[in-house]
Amino acid sequence: MQFGPPPLFGGAIHPLTPLSAVEIQETAMIIRASFPGNRNLFFASISLLEPTKAELQKYTRACSDHFEQSQLLPRESFSVLLNRDTGKSYEARVNLNTRKLSLRMLGPGIQVPLRGGDSNIAFAVVEKNPEVRSRLKALGFSTLDKVSFDDW
Repeated sequence: MQFGPPPLFGGAIHPLTPLSAVEIQETAMIIRASFPGNRNLFFASISLLEPTKAELQKYTRACSDHFEQSQLLPRESFSVLLNRDTGKSYEARVNLNTRKLSLRMLGPGIQVPLRGGDSNIAFAVVEKNPEVRSRLKALGFSTLDKVSFDDW
């Protein structure tokens, strides 16, 4: 598999071009490699870490002087992930030019955003909870077919 940004205009791409599928796969591979033996990672998001306004201005000036973008701005991704084995959440920054990873564990009690499949898990947990079923029954709901849960 070839890594790095997709070539465009002689190997350089605009710094605000969204990550390619290859860059997303590369990001995930680099992060997974930092958790040897643990394949139970949940990626809540992988996105382009956009350069600052000052970096973009420098890039624009350099382009007018015919410099290569790769010499000016690194392609970086930003990810939020959960280690489902430990329950710990992380932010990860990957420099796609150097393959360098910067990983930061988020504080206790911080949860990554839920996704579609997690909603189903949350509903299953709630619907089996005896206290929830008891309170719903007291409200006149004998079955859950007319009850909706929001995991938000």
